[in-house]
Amino acid sequence: MRLWSKGLGKLILPFYLDKAESVSVSPDYVLVRGRIVEGKVNWPYKIFLFPEDMVRFIRFMAQNKVIILFLKRNLGFKLVKFVILNLAKTLFIITPKVLIVKILKIFSRKKSEFVYDEVIAKIIEGEYRGARSESKLDDTSQNGSDISPDDEGKEETNSNQKISLEKPVPKQNIYQGGMIFWSKGLGRRSHIVIPCGEEKPEDKGDTLVLHGKTLPPVVWIYTMTMGPEDFVSMLKLGLSYEFVYFLLHPKKIKYAFSLLFYLLHFIAKFVFTRKKLYEVYNRGDVQRDKMDGEVVHTR
Repeated sequence: MRLWSKGLGKLILPFYLDKAESVSVSPDYVLVRGRIVEGKVNWPYKIFLFPEDMVRFIRFMAQNKVIILFLKRNLGFKLVKFVILNLAKTLFIITPKVLIVKILKIFSRKKSEFVYDEVIAKIIEGEYRGARSESKLDDTSQNGSDISPDDEGKEETNSNQKISLEKPVPKQNIYQGGMIFWSKGLGRRSHIVIPCGEEKPEDKGDTLVLHGKTLPPVVWIYTMTMGPEDFVSMLKLGLSYEFVYFLLHPKKIKYAFSLLFYLLHFIAKFVFTRKKLYEVYNRGDVQRDKMDGEVVHTR
């Protein structure tokens, strides 16, 4: 997977999920860590995947004919075999294992400590301060009075205090509408938000180019290049132990069923979608005479 945007200048950020260094689970997201290594560049990156992101991406694969035809031409029915085998493994091996681990964890007296990643901590802190500022302005406008110097001093003291992030913040909207991507290559920009499944795909033969726009706080028009192996890597991640563990929660179980539905939908569409004639002709099996419309076999 290679990401480029005008905001990055000449810089192209290649990152490959199958070569990720680690995949960890938090209550709100799945964190994928890796390194961007190309030439003299050796930068760490982080991808924060939320349940909505994976569901939207698989739905994008299942409902977009350009993607289906691209994968069918490059991978054939090996992809269907891969999805069916891994889906069966997920349902009959990984899921029972995860359920056993979660049940044992309930009866265990050990309480696992949770700390947000620093990128997410900055997002939470920014939204927390923004919410406090808005409520402060609302209170001021309702009371029709200004803030006293004493209150202002107290407010400054409180604003300098760090927010405790040792456990999940209740009712905190961390999800910003897409997967959160961070890398050292972004420079001063803390992160970019990439909405999964909203891009426009363009088939380039061996690769698929996705054109889209990032979401605030940084709005860029971007281009992402994906090969067949990148789609396989996303499927592997969605059917992995870590992601199943992440989704098997009362508040996220609906995403697990949605993911299963769109995977089955993808298999059905992949099997029954026919290749267009021009794809058959491009293989060299036949050529079309544009003058009289005849089909001339080359073999």
